[in-house]
Amino acid sequence: MACGDEGAFHAVLPIFQVLGKVVTYTGPQGTGQLTKCVNQILVALNCIAMTEALAFLERTPLDVKKTVSVVGAGSASSWALNNYGPRVLKGDLSPGFRAVDMLKDIKIVLDEAEQMHLSLPGMELMKRLFETLCSAQKESLGIHGLIKLYK
Repeated sequence: MACGDEGAFHAVLPIFQVLGKVVTYTGPQGTGQLTKCVNQILVALNCIAMTEALAFLERTPLDVKKTVSVVGAGSASSWALNNYGPRVLKGDLSPGFRAVDMLKDIKIVLDEAEQMHLSLPGMELMKRLFETLCSAQKESLGIHGLIKLYK
């Protein structure tokens, strides 16, 4: 995604197309950050849904891998479940995106929401959870490292 002067965007579009699969002009300056905020709200809340589902699942008598496979193929499917879920189950909490970076992005989202006079209680919760994770010296874990808070 790119924002700013639309003419400049189109002038460098061929370069962007070499660098990325999908190249989208989001609008004038600032719209790229707002688009990133929308993305990070979805990523953060999908991550906590996956984390809590796995924490719950691990305490049931269900076959963990089979259950993840079943729910991952239905309406509960998400990128977080299908990509981070298997890694969490293997104990692989290495980052694709670090917890400390997600915390930074969550703060940006909440700052933008405050300017809009919009309450985002789910993101407030995510901020507290990521602050807890980062204060426990786990800031370099991937965002799926949230599972550590449930162990």
